[in-house]
Amino acid sequence: MPLSDPPFRIQDRPELVEAWLRDFLKAELIRLGHRNIDLHAKALSGKLDDRGIDSLLSTSLASSLYLALDCEGSGVLNRIWPASDWESWLRFASAAMAAPPREMQFLSSGSVGAPHAHRHAFSWLVREMQDQAERLPGIERVVSLVPAHHIYGFLHSVILPAVLGVPRIDARALPAPAMARHGQSGDLWIAHPFWLQAFLGSGLRIPPGVTIVSSTQRLPDEWIQQIAERGGARTIEIYGSSETAGIAWRDQPAAFRLFSRWSRHDDESLADRYSPGRSVLLPDRVEWLDETRFRIGGRIDRVVKIAGERVDLDAVESHIREFPGVAAAKVRQTTDPVPRLKALIAPASLAERIDELRAHASRLGAPARPQSWRFCDEWPRSELGKDIDWD
Repeated sequence: MPLSDPPFRIQDRPELVEAWLRDFLKAELIRLGHRNIDLHAKALSGKLDDRGIDSLLSTSLASSLYLALDCEGSGVLNRIWPASDWESWLRFASAAMAAPPREMQFLSSGSVGAPHAHRHAFSWLVREMQDQAERLPGIERVVSLVPAHHIYGFLHSVILPAVLGVPRIDARALPAPAMARHGQSGDLWIAHPFWLQAFLGSGLRIPPGVTIVSSTQRLPDEWIQQIAERGGARTIEIYGSSETAGIAWRDQPAAFRLFSRWSRHDDESLADRYSPGRSVLLPDRVEWLDETRFRIGGRIDRVVKIAGERVDLDAVESHIREFPGVAAAKVRQTTDPVPRLKALIAPASLAERIDELRAHASRLGAPARPQSWRFCDEWPRSELGKDIDWD
């Protein structure tokens, strides 16, 4: 595919722009400490003041929107700016998308620390989904089970339905097992491992002709097999991040294959075909099978993904050590199919204060809170004196 900007008219699908805008503003409201403001009413209209968004809060939200949609680059700021009513926010977002933005900004953060902004050329995102669409014949509707403002959700539940020319259904309000009844042949379910765990746990079958896409963290190989045994037509797992967008994919319990955008350098970095001269490093240790296929090992750093969120283990340990009496703390990811965190605390006497420790950890975001706690006076070590894992 040529590297010129691909033809794409998101303005022809205003409902997709609105889906992104609602989720983006809701995430910003949560980040700013306003969890109780609801922007997901079925018929959202009128003054935002009526929903608790006053002029000061509106200014903060507009600034975030300005950065996310690259309004400086597109010049849309010179033509329109959101006022106090919902319709003007929609007009602004639609105009910015239609410009189109040179770049889109996405925030990725763990449950500890400040969010990190990552920018991607809008044309790259469109081209990635055009490439993806070629692997998805026969799709009649995209059923989204993920937020639209994260890069995975934006790509697959905003851009992809526009590229495919099919409806987008937001099914997040349904319990996972309900999709056994509401799904239909030709569906593309945009899911994630926590959602799939809930569905597989129900024991129900997947409607025939349904394709499932999953991302944000690794799927156990046996889940891909289970989905096929339950009736799923195909499971596609995407490997990528907010920093890189999609890197590779697989549709069976096997190695990942690079998207056509990427090629492997001799130093094991990846060259970006969409942006000559740009290269990225993989965040994980990988075993290369050939020039395009690899298996994933562990993280290179101590940042892990829990429920799709990046969690810095060093920062979690630092927070726990602030609790009075903690001499040392170790935090690791569990080996369960859907990982959480576990903590090992010294000294052993702190076991009597477990409730206080949990309350202290509750200041962290949910993915960063250890789910199991062990206490000891000495770290478990191997015969060679190295730290080893604990049960």
